[in-house]
Amino acid sequence: MKLNLTNNYELIQFVKSKPLISIDAVIVGYTEGTGKFKGKAFGALLVALMNKEKNFVILSNVGTGYTEDFRKELYQKLKKIQADGDKFLNINWVSPKIVIEVVCEETLVKLRPTFSYKKGYYKRVEDDYGATLRKPRFVRIRNDKSVNPTDLRLTQIPSFIQRVKSLQREGD
Repeated sequence: MKLNLTNNYELIQFVKSKPLISIDAVIVGYTEGTGKFKGKAFGALLVALMNKEKNFVILSNVGTGYTEDFRKELYQKLKKIQADGDKFLNINWVSPKIVIEVVCEETLVKLRPTFSYKKGYYKRVEDDYGATLRKPRFVRIRNDKSVNPTDLRLTQIPSFIQRVKSLQREGD
């Protein structure tokens, strides 16, 4: 807050806000809900994008932005498309069929866990450059997007390519 100099009793409030980054990502897994959601809804969704080898590079867990009813409804859909995979945290893997829009405040480009998906199984492969999402929030399901490298490429993240190139130069 800042004191207005013309009137000592009037306070002016400033609101600091950052532009949000919108990313379309595929759901590859979820965590079980806890507390009142235990056994009834998911806790958070694990989302990923695809690299040029068509492997899934994990972005983040997205645990906010949902209504209670939506959590329960989507949980039932996710249980129907469960998949198997290498052990990774406490993730319940699902077939990559649902695309969602996520917003976040910023992204941090770094090496991220990467998985191939074949015949209903996620297998961990060599980590690849991806992005960690800061304060991710669910916006909506993208029924107009399909799970393909064109719609879900890592390059949709602002300045992703330039940052990866600079990280690769630093490693040389």
